[in-house]
Amino acid sequence: MKPNDEELSHWAERHLTTKEELLQAGRELQATGIENIVISRGAEGVLWLKDGVWMASQPPRMKVVSTVGAGDTLVAGMCWAEVNEWDRETSLSFATALSALAVTQVNVGVDDIAQVEALQREISVKQINDNEGTG
Repeated sequence: MKPNDEELSHWAERHLTTKEELLQAGRELQATGIENIVISRGAEGVLWLKDGVWMASQPPRMKVVSTVGAGDTLVAGMCWAEVNEWDRETSLSFATALSALAVTQVNVGVDDIAQVEALQREISVKQINDNEGTG
């Protein structure tokens, strides 16, 4: 499931303003039986909970033309990574790069995969803890 921070707030029936609050709500959502929780946070990156472990990605600042379809693009990138059986860091950096590129254009798709790969190298990905402060 891939809610953005606003959608997750709606589901949790409370305003989630910090990373810590998002992590807690993500755990609550996972407790309903959903295996993968991917929380998109726009310019603040992505949080991914799978197998009890959180990963976070941070894209570089992008020139935003349109955010329409960015979440769908993130999901498509995660699905492509799953089909290709990539490790978690590669999966998250790829999906984040693909979504970051999506906001720089109005149309869909990428003409050159080298664009994605270049941006992917700029994506910061790390494992985080539920109690890792606010953000």
